[in-house]
This record gives sequence, structure tokens and C-alpha cells, in this order.
Amino acid sequence: MKEIEAQRDLRRAVSGLLTERINNAAKYPDIRAAVVQALAAFDARIQALGESFRKKYVLRGDRPLACFYIKGGNAFNACLDLLQGRDQHLFDSGRSDWDTQVVIDPWLPGPVQDALYAEIADIIFDEMREAGIRVAAEAGLVPPDDSPLTPFYHADEASGVAYILKRDEPQTLRRIFDHDRLGLWTDDRRKLSDERTPFPDLIPGIVLNDAIKHFVIYRLGYTWHGEQFERARDDLADRPLSPRPVLMELIDVTLPRRDTIEAVATWSDLERGRLTIAKAGGRQERWQLPLPDLFYHLRENFTMLCEIADGTSHHADKGPKRRQRVAAIFAYCRDNNQLLRFRDVLNAMAGAAVGQAGDDSDVLVNGLMARVRERTVTAPPDFQNGRVGDATRDRILAARYGVRAMIDLLRSAFPAPVALSAAFSDDLVLMETLAWNPYIAVDSLRFSGVDMAAVVRVDHDDLLGLDLAAFAQAVSQWLGGRASASARVLDQPHNTARPGGLSYESTLVVFDGNKAIAFLTLTTASEDEAPFRADAVDPSICHASLLDIAIQRKAAGALVEDYVVHTVLAKQYAVLGELLPHA
Repeated sequence: MKEIEAQRDLRRAVSGLLTERINNAAKYPDIRAAVVQALAAFDARIQALGESFRKKYVLRGDRPLACFYIKGGNAFNACLDLLQGRDQHLFDSGRSDWDTQVVIDPWLPGPVQDALYAEIADIIFDEMREAGIRVAAEAGLVPPDDSPLTPFYHADEASGVAYILKRDEPQTLRRIFDHDRLGLWTDDRRKLSDERTPFPDLIPGIVLNDAIKHFVIYRLGYTWHGEQFERARDDLADRPLSPRPVLMELIDVTLPRRDTIEAVATWSDLERGRLTIAKAGGRQERWQLPLPDLFYHLRENFTMLCEIADGTSHHADKGPKRRQRVAAIFAYCRDNNQLLRFRDVLNAMAGAAVGQAGDDSDVLVNGLMARVRERTVTAPPDFQNGRVGDATRDRILAARYGVRAMIDLLRSAFPAPVALSAAFSDDLVLMETLAWNPYIAVDSLRFSGVDMAAVVRVDHDDLLGLDLAAFAQAVSQWLGGRASASARVLDQPHNTARPGGLSYESTLVVFDGNKAIAFLTLTTASEDEAPFRADAVDPSICHASLLDIAIQRKAAGALVEDYVVHTVLAKQYAVLGELLPHA
């Protein structure tokens, strides 16, 4: 039976109540301690995994392979407490479940990534099971009348129905599959039990949600169901609270899928210092957990507000909470002379300067959301009657003169004269190539607004000698009075498996102020390894292959913070990944 909207809203509300019940640290401190112990174990085992993999796959020892950290409300509160000197207790207070994430280096060789994902999945399951045993042992000592697991009644004011809520028995390992990919929905046949605990029926279940496009989520918690107890009117039909289980959550572990822009961007943030992770714990607490810095939380909450602005959010009702967190960060930055950094994050995600000096948090958030809406919801369409519109086509064709100029500037950034050959890889090339496919609805995709893009062939030794600072300076001079600030150039090194071996690349993103204006990918691939395609009308113009465009979008996604551009790159790359399994 399919869940209707009213049932979904009620299920989410009741899930929140259940989650607060069991995570009430003041009332159930021992259950809280068991969960925090599990989080520390996750971190320790994932860190230890790196050493064994370096030996097994002959990997260098100076690069991390994976990173585990706490996120969400508990991490946010702990971060603020630390910064404000409230560091006696960081983890033994609060009422919310624990959101965490594991990120794996997305540039590792494919077989290493696959093995690492498998090992980490085993660690997550093992440690969740151990945590469940400890939680059951502690929950079993709570008197039934006071237990968070005791059935209780809940009245839904909207419908006038009262439900009795009961924990499912038994709790199981429940797998939720991507039906489009596997032809399966769910599997909950595996019971979780252990002879080490006197309360085996109190062990929480584990939910593996493999149906989300960009992430896999593991959840430790209890599933509940609600049955109608009484109703205010006789005409109300008997029905359960929801056909789906109601979750009482303890721990969520999210793994961004391999080869997604989400994984690439998060790893880039770690490598470039935009995201710093530090272990911390209260002075009177035993465990230390890896916590992100304050500006990670700023980006996370800005992102969720941007999703509300462009209409893609599934949790628009959480907008006020996101604004409150941004306001708390703003207040800290204002009181500690860090408003400049706050605005740097804001402007980078907006792709332009937002607001004015003296604006408060709400005004700045409104400005960010308005800019996102202008560039998405109310933006003029790039397609007309299923074809690229004339204005969009003319804009990109004009931008190609800029691409040629940038390639000339690039030549001056090498220590010696170099021979460069190039092919356009802009969104016009991408859309017109995709349009040949009879199944792809090209007009459902969007142009990124970064109109200059090319793939440039270069020798390996020349690639190593590229002077990025000299190139950035040359671009600044070329932009002249049109530059809102001096040009910046960021680079993402990567490599590509091709027939016969590997090619090595460096994708450059050129910024004019906060706006990304060009993608340039330098590749060592030969003409045979990465052939360019001549334009049908003008054979002197070359186009890059879909594979090289896909790889360029992936690498650019690691460098662009602009929410709108980043979202478009993620969508483009996802579509190309469906067409090109090895992209």
C-alpha cells in the first residue's frame, strides 16, 4: 500500500518524537554513552583500515584514503560549545540522533575504491551490531514504565485519530534497494540477536537504504508501527499510521556513492582545507569524536536553504531551523571578528557578492535564496521547442573567442614554447551531442552558465611545468576593467583509464571574483587515446568526446562552490555516467 502525503507527514513527526525519546541524554545517559562509544569505534577502525590497504595495494603513505566524521545537530552544538569554552561535556547532552559520514578518496583506482567501500560497509555493520547489543543491555535495565521502548499513545490533531505505537518485533536487518537498478524493493528477513545480552529482543534493527541516488545510508535504530486506537469521527477509515515503518533513530552513517560530484566535492574540501576535521571531547568525557569546523556547518545549512530556494528540498519545513543555525554562526563570527570569512563562504556559494556591510543574517540568507531562485526557478529557459535557444547558442559561440584567447594565455604560462591542440567542451557541445541519443530528454537539463570550456592536449613534461600563478596573472590582465577582482585559477589533478594505459590530467577552473568563467582540462592523452571530433559545419573546429566532457565536469565539481553551477555539474555528470559506465 502506498503512503499518502498525510501519512508521510505524520510518520516523520512521530519519528522525530520517537528519536527524541531514546536520545534523551539526561534521562538515558547510559544509552547515550553506548552510542558515543560506537562512534569512536567507527572512527578508530576506519583509520586503521588505511594502513592495511596501503600494504595490500602498494599505496603511498602520505595520502589519507577515507575520512569519518560527525555531522548534523550534535556536531553543530559540540562545535559551538567548544568555540565558546563550554567544553566540560560535549556529547552527553541533547535529544537528537547522531548523523555521521564516511568519505572515500574518489580519485583512488577503481578496484581500490570498490574494496574500500566493501570493507567500510562491513565495519559499519559490525559496529552497529555491537552498539545495538550495548544499547539493549542498557535499555533492559530501565523500568518498563520509564523505558523509551514501551508502547505509548499518540493523538494526531490534524485527523482526530489516536494511535497506539508499538515497537516491531523482531527488529531486523532491513535492506531498501534501488528498484530501478536491482528490481527489488526491500528485504527484512534477517533477525538480529546475540547470546551475549540478557535482552536479545531489545536489540535495535539496522536499515540499509541503498535506494538513494547519490548516497548509501546505514541506520541503527528501532522500527515502530502505529495502529488506530480511537477516532473522533465514525467516517474516518481504519488505517495504520503509515504502511512504512516509523523510525526511532540512534545513528545514521552516510556514504556518498563512488563517482558522484558529492563525493568529489567533499574530498576536495578536505584536501584544500575548506573542511577541517579535529578530534574533540568534553573534559569530563571518555570518548573523543571527529568534528568538522564551524564553516562546514555554515556551508551545510546554506546548501539546505538553497535547496529550498530552487524547489528541490524534501524538507522545506526545516527552513526555520537552518536559518537559526546560520544566525548562530553569524553571531559567533560577528563577535569574534570573522564576518569576512562568513561572507566569503556566502559569496562563493552565491557566485556573486550578496548583501551589504551591516546586513544581518536573515537579510543575507534572503539574498542568497533570491539569487538561487533567479538563476533556477525564474531564469529564462535555455531550450525552446526542444532545441537550444538562439540567445543561449549565440552566447556560447561568442564565448569561444574567449576560450581561444585563454589558450593563447596558457601558452605563456609554460617555461618553454609548447604545442597545444584543443577541442571545445562547453555545454553547447554537450547538449548537441546528447541530442543525438533518441532516449535522452536534453531539454530537461540545464546549462551551467560557465560558457568557456575546452580540453587541451599537452605533453606530460609540459603539464608538470605549468605555472598557475603566471596563468592567473595573464588572465587578470586580459579581463582588464571587467574583472570584479583579480582572477583566480584552481586546479584538480586526476587521471583517466584509457585503452592502452592511463592519461594524466589537470582541470583548471578560472574565476573572475566569485564567478567561475572557464573550465580548461589539460590532458596527456594522445590523439588515438582521446580523439577530437570535427564540427559538422566547420571542420576547423573540434569538439571533445563525451568521456572527456564527463571527466571535466567531475573535476570541476571538486573546485566550484557556487551552488547553482555545482548542482548543474552534478546533474550533467550523473546523466553522462548513465550513458558512459566508465566515466
